[in-house]
Amino acid sequence: MKYFSNLIFYMCIILTLSACSSSNSTFTGYISDTEGNQVEVVKGVTYEEFEEFMEAKASNENVHNNYVYYLLTYNSKSLKKGQKVKVWLPAGGLKTSNPIKTKAEKIQVLE
Repeated sequence: MKYFSNLIFYMCIILTLSACSSSNSTFTGYISDTEGNQVEVVKGVTYEEFEEFMEAKASNENVHNNYVYYLLTYNSKSLKKGQKVKVWLPAGGLKTSNPIKTKAEKIQVLE
């Protein structure tokens, strides 16, 4: 019986540890700004919603509560404002702010 209890205990630990090392997450969005090695991407919006975001931002409206966007550290030399992209993020390490700040592992232009 003790062997069975130990087996269950160790299996639970292994499952917990493997859940903590989850795979990278991805999302799609539109690039709203690039500067140096920083890329700002608005997540999960249509092109029309992206245009509304850009208009609100240009008129200094508060966009923090209406949109989820990321400020990513990434070599952005080939990326341009308005491009639709797919972004790969590392597992964990997100700073919970708006914009969410993290390093992008990969950014692929979709359109």
